[in-house]
Amino acid sequence: MGLFPTFCGNSLELSVYPSSGATYQWFRDSILIPGADSNVHFATATGFYYVEEYFPACDPVRSYTRFIRDGLPQGIITSEDTVFCNGIGNIELKLITNDPTSNNYGTAQWSLNGVAIPGASYNSYYASLPGVYDCVVANICGSITTNSITLVDGVNNMQINGDGNNICAGDTFHLSVTSGPGYTYQWYSSNIINGATDSVYSGTAPGYYYANINDGTCNYYTTAYNVVMQSPPQTSLLPVTPPHLCDNDSIEIVASIRYDFLYEWYHDNLLIPGENNNFIYASQPGEYTSVYTDSVGCKYTSAAVNVSDNEFGNFAIYTNTGNNVACNGDSLEMFAGYAGVSYQWYLNMNPISGANSFSFQTDSSGLYSVVVTSASGCTGIHSMPVVATQPYQITPAVIPSSCGYSSGSISVAGYGNYYLWSTGETTPTISNLAPGNYTVTITDIFTTAHRPSL
Repeated sequence: MGLFPTFCGNSLELSVYPSSGATYQWFRDSILIPGADSNVHFATATGFYYVEEYFPACDPVRSYTRFIRDGLPQGIITSEDTVFCNGIGNIELKLITNDPTSNNYGTAQWSLNGVAIPGASYNSYYASLPGVYDCVVANICGSITTNSITLVDGVNNMQINGDGNNICAGDTFHLSVTSGPGYTYQWYSSNIINGATDSVYSGTAPGYYYANINDGTCNYYTTAYNVVMQSPPQTSLLPVTPPHLCDNDSIEIVASIRYDFLYEWYHDNLLIPGENNNFIYASQPGEYTSVYTDSVGCKYTSAAVNVSDNEFGNFAIYTNTGNNVACNGDSLEMFAGYAGVSYQWYLNMNPISGANSFSFQTDSSGLYSVVVTSASGCTGIHSMPVVATQPYQITPAVIPSSCGYSSGSISVAGYGNYYLWSTGETTPTISNLAPGNYTVTITDIFTTAHRPSL
């Protein structure tokens, strides 16, 4: 039946060896060809050809079937899978032609993304890379390019994207994987994380995290992502001197020294521009804090140092009587209005020898001052004038009673401000007195009492 079952637009001679006394009948696609009754037939159409040979009194003998093509080859490529799962394995591509055997179409050449694949010239090819595949099929009449098949990667080699492995203490981290229509997700740490079924996961605990992704075809586990939580540094602020302002002084405050730290200083929660060293000189009262930024970018806030204003404030001298008068030659006791560690009393701005206590007594007039030194080394001073009074020399105006009648009177008008008589009266003059002894207590504005007998 010939060696070349392809012809290009004309005809192809098919023949069998003749046998003496035999007759013949040719068939195409199992249908009898009218008039084709010799041992030679010229095929003019594509199809499956065979011939039956007849001998008298014998069953017919059929030749084997041969496929004959008129013109260019025909073919398509197919594949049972189009997705590579987990980045492993091969996908078989098959070339299917309208020829019954592989040697009937001549040649085949597989291509990936339009580039011929060396050695890929068979009716099947095992692909290992994603891309667009097709096949060029040729015979003596020419060549055709088959349909193409696109192979893609499924959910494989997917990496977790995060906002950095090093997370600042107290912060929330965010992890994500590629999302796609129909994808399902499950996040894991040491165990399954209940409810973590989105392409994004947020958390606060350090550890290793990974995700399982399913795109409906492939099931893939990512590599683990290690979340490391930065431990807060041991930070503190230390005032070099006690945190109390004295007069126009300033207080040096020093932060923990770390050469990988950047420093910012705040006064009453307001940033102090330009202060970026590990120390600061505080000249205003209030709360001072330092914010440290480490090499990872984490920020930490120190505990606060409270700097107080001049600690003496409006302290004053106070006395045991509540005023500044030493009455009738008595002593007036004065007290410093601030509990310090040392004291020095002054009279008329001159130091009083040995007057180094919290209190001081005097019965003399003058300007008294006390200088107090605090535990922080600050000093404060306050002054108070003292008035020392002498007892009144009282000469009452007396009108005696006569003839035993209650007709007498006594007046101390002009002395003091307040009066209390032995009769209970509180006026400067009492009248209608019977003969007898009377006393009066006279008090001035300094609450100094005078008690003459009359």
